[in-house]
Amino acid sequence: MSDLLSKVLLQNRPNLKVGLSMLQDDITHSVAAIVDCLTLYHDSQLMLLFDKDCPNLASLLVMFCFPDTELVCLPPSLQVLRCRLQIRDRGVNGRSVVLQFPDKLKTLEMRTVTTSASGFTHIDISHLSQLKTVYLPAVTYENYTLRSRWILPSYLRTLTCKWAELVPTNLGSMCPDLFKLEILKTLGKSKAIASLAKTLPSTLTCLEVPIGFLDSLDDVNDISTGQLADPPTEVRVKSKLGFSKIFRKPKAKIQETVSPYVQHNTETQMLPFQEHLRKLTVRTTGKTSSVSVIDFQNHSYPDLEEFYIDASPHVCVTGDMPESLTKLCLLKVSCFDLKQLQNLPNLAHLVLQDITVSKVFDYALPDSLRELVISLCPFDELHIRAPNLASLKMSSCPFKKLERSNFTLPENLRRLEINKTNITRLSKVLPDSVETLDLAQNLQLQSVSHLPSQLKNLLLHSTGLGGSTPRRPIPGPSTFPLGLETLNLSSSKVNDKWIKRLNIRDCINLKFLMLRDSKCGAQFDLSFLPRSLVVLDLTSFGGIIGNFDSLPNLEAVRVAGSLRYFFGKYKYVVNCATCFGENIRFIDLSQCKLMNSDVEVLVEEVKTKPNFELLFLNKEYLPDNLNEMQLLKLKIADGSTDHFLGVHFETPF
Repeated sequence: MSDLLSKVLLQNRPNLKVGLSMLQDDITHSVAAIVDCLTLYHDSQLMLLFDKDCPNLASLLVMFCFPDTELVCLPPSLQVLRCRLQIRDRGVNGRSVVLQFPDKLKTLEMRTVTTSASGFTHIDISHLSQLKTVYLPAVTYENYTLRSRWILPSYLRTLTCKWAELVPTNLGSMCPDLFKLEILKTLGKSKAIASLAKTLPSTLTCLEVPIGFLDSLDDVNDISTGQLADPPTEVRVKSKLGFSKIFRKPKAKIQETVSPYVQHNTETQMLPFQEHLRKLTVRTTGKTSSVSVIDFQNHSYPDLEEFYIDASPHVCVTGDMPESLTKLCLLKVSCFDLKQLQNLPNLAHLVLQDITVSKVFDYALPDSLRELVISLCPFDELHIRAPNLASLKMSSCPFKKLERSNFTLPENLRRLEINKTNITRLSKVLPDSVETLDLAQNLQLQSVSHLPSQLKNLLLHSTGLGGSTPRRPIPGPSTFPLGLETLNLSSSKVNDKWIKRLNIRDCINLKFLMLRDSKCGAQFDLSFLPRSLVVLDLTSFGGIIGNFDSLPNLEAVRVAGSLRYFFGKYKYVVNCATCFGENIRFIDLSQCKLMNSDVEVLVEEVKTKPNFELLFLNKEYLPDNLNEMQLLKLKIADGSTDHFLGVHFETPF
């Protein structure tokens, strides 16, 4: 296998990605010379890097844990490293453990770090002057998490810590150029990071923290002295980040329509990092009965552009959000006034997920809004008032019907996705401006009519379309707009009779037609297809009638079923000069039953096609007298492997 890779790829590729699980023998020097990205699966393979010259190796993924003493095996050209590390050097007498990674390293992602002994650990990687991105895991000994201190390079730009307690308390002075900090989890309150917000560098533009991280930032000296709505059950604690937290008795009911009353301070404080922060993400990491309040009224983020809350039903947002916001994502936020949205003049992208404030969405949205995503919301009425909206994606909402009484859209909408609903039909509710319509995964959908006149891309896979009903067993003709370019009917109930009744042949601009996994079983007549087709997937049908040379623009085709004597018949009996047009590039017959005469005809024909690249066949039909190298020269490959399937046959939408 190594010899095959080296001979073929040295001629055709300057770089090569290799997973050594593919190679049963040793990696050769010729392969090592061109490898750019490498994955190691076993510890014995690490020594290959030491023995071989890998001048182009830039990215390495190590799937096993290896000791820090073997870091010397890594090639000096390495720029990206993802690994699991075991530290054997304990740094006696208070000395830091200096990890000798390659000097050119720019990205370092350590998924786990273990040690051979317990105790506090100092780890130094500050000598890596070109390092820009780091992921820090917890340092563990057996099943215990150890206290550790990391000394980081001063030019670090992006830092991700699995635990908040890993963040150096002097981060601002250690990494003065840091622009992104991501904290995935927190162990709770920690004195080591209580003052972290004050030490964050002013260059920070992106911050991601868990809700639990607020507990570690609480300062008992900042407890509000104002009276609360219910003093016996609520205490307000203000945090350094500009968040506040309200602790309630577990059985206290959370109001869903109005924010809890909180006495706010009149003075607004701004820490250095808040002034330049562009993106803020807040996430929950576990269940909690306390209510967290994200307070924009007392704390200012003047340049904040992106705000994401992946929260829980116990998170509320108070105050006016910054007018500078361009992207807003609200997930599982129980207390938020959606009327605020119209006061965000720069908002272009909005995501609402699991928002339960109402069953009717009828709010004025800013003119700047271009994209809207709604999912897992209880809306049974949706009235979008956003004149410049270009894209709407709606999924997992309890719609049973879409009519003008409960569903209105702006007239300039260009892309519409409606997925995972209970609608049974769609008719006369869409503006003519829609160019891409995705109705996939609506399992009850059986009828689609009066589609937008400008529609170019129609995705109907995984629907009930094509299924028969007592009143209308098959839909009438002229179902699709004539300007259609993409049609996906995969995993639906369509059959050959249903296809014949459609006007697909009149869609002279149709380029992509996908009919996969519908289990039709019947013969498909190619004469019902337009000559404009470029990609055709017919793996739903049991056989083919006609010849593919009737589709002169066809570049990729995939067929399943029995095609025994199909190609041989057209060559020797019907006396056709060719089976495919001159533009054919990929043929996938890996799921077809063929005869030797069919394979012989195909092998000879693809030699004559100027742009042809690969013919995929099932392994049992590959010529026995040809080895792997000879098959590749003939542009033939084993299509039964996942490596080849599904690459060239997907629609662009």
